Amino acid sequence: MIKTNHNFGFLLLVTVFLFAFRIPAEGFNFYINYLLCTLLAIFYIGKNGKIPVKKTFNIYFTAFTVLSVFLALINYYNVSNVFEQFFVIIFFTNIYFLVFHSYKYDIKAIISTYLKISYFVSLIGIIEEISHLLGFTLTFLSTKVSIVEFGLIRISSIASEPAHLVVLLLPAVFIISMNIIIRFDIKLTKFQKFTIVLAYLLTFSTTGLFGLFICVFILIFLKFNIKMLAITFLSIFIFSMVINKFELINTRIVDTQNVLINENYDDANISTMTLYSNLQVAINSFKENPLMGSGLGTHNDNYMKYINKIASEVQLEMQLNTYDANSLLLRLISETGFLGLILFYGFIIKFSLFRKKPLNNDQFILKAANLGILAMVIMKSARSGNYIIDGFPFFLLLYYYTYIKFSITKLNEVTTD
Repeated sequence: MIKTNHNFGFLLLVTVFLFAFRIPAEGFNFYINYLLCTLLAIFYIGKNGKIPVKKTFNIYFTAFTVLSVFLALINYYNVSNVFEQFFVIIFFTNIYFLVFHSYKYDIKAIISTYLKISYFVSLIGIIEEISHLLGFTLTFLSTKVSIVEFGLIRISSIASEPAHLVVLLLPAVFIISMNIIIRFDIKLTKFQKFTIVLAYLLTFSTTGLFGLFICVFILIFLKFNIKMLAITFLSIFIFSMVINKFELINTRIVDTQNVLINENYDDANISTMTLYSNLQVAINSFKENPLMGSGLGTHNDNYMKYINKIASEVQLEMQLNTYDANSLLLRLISETGFLGLILFYGFIIKFSLFRKKPLNNDQFILKAANLGILAMVIMKSARSGNYIIDGFPFFLLLYYYTYIKFSITKLNEVTTD
């Protein structure tokens, strides 16, 4: 029998928050997690003799990769990019599968551990903000400090930038928000909940604001009553105040509206132009390869191929996010076409607990985590296209297992009744 323990799973779960530690290189980032996870895998083999893997996923994803190689070849693209994506996705998916195996599929315990780690990461971010207010800026990774209104800075904690911190924290923020609307025990103190939400807000991230809007939208449909109606109007009021008060957020929203709706490119910020240029590249790629895209990992090739066909107003010298398209949705459109969109979002729809009714505290926790990850996926679809950064494979596995565990628990409840 394979020995398993929570300590090993905990160490692997910590690495989800460590993707900011990397050695950048042209077209490839060597994440320290490659080394950490490899060492942990070697330790696991030494202790247990072998590593359990997701065989079904590996078989289907290998077949998809073979198709991607063919698509890259017929487009005269570099197939090394396809193999690189195959390796990192296979590697981290199977590595993070060990988290669940080590916890003996105690999904509630995994969620609890994720929340506790989120708290400590958030606490680091709060210390970062406090140090700035005291006159010395204690940043942990970022060498660039962005000062916003009231003399505050945009915190990033141990994430590479504020936008990545909100991706990591959004499921936790949703769980806490749902816990306010519907009472269930998540093993967090009020101070810990407050710390996580405050750290999320102190990122002053436009992406984070969008994530909060998604959370409110999901909660409204989850439980619509007078209380939720009041929360909705309050949220709209707060969002409006934030947009008007904070110049950084206001500028990005206005610029995005001007570029995408009014086609006004004058003085648009870099973030907006990055999104727009990748949108146009994805559209051009989709027109040429609508069914199956151009192959996994080929968005950068598409960018170089189509960028000169885009309106002259686009600042071509930027070439930002040319590998990840700045959006998961745009990257899937560009690289995988209809097939990839159907497979990925079909998975998201299939294993969503949105319409499932919880019967006990454990099921409420499972549903909250599931919907929190759903909110993350929607947010990443808009503004983050990397397949593995911020431990995305782990969250997709957790999304799947919350559904499976919920279904099994509900079946047991019905059988018992």
